[in-house]
Amino acid sequence: MLFAILIKGAYAILMFLEWLILLYFVSIWLLPDCWLRRTFIEYVGPFFVPIRKLLKKSVLQSKIDFSYIIVLLIIFYLKNMVITFL
Repeated sequence: MLFAILIKGAYAILMFLEWLILLYFVSIWLLPDCWLRRTFIEYVGPFFVPIRKLLKKSVLQSKIDFSYIIVLLIIFYLKNMVITFL
């Protein structure tokens, strides 16, 4: 019973992170300068700094910032692993 609650909690946290990153991605790339974009850059932006530092040296860093896509892929993978445990 406790294991099932922990698995469902992990799934909920991963879903929250997934939506947070998607909103951050949309607010940076698609929205004009507005309060939503400024809020996400101010509060969620520091979470992505280590990922950007890792990717600056890699070949993936080009005109599009792929760090968001990589983080989303990792979260999708973890979420699918949690689903298989259910």
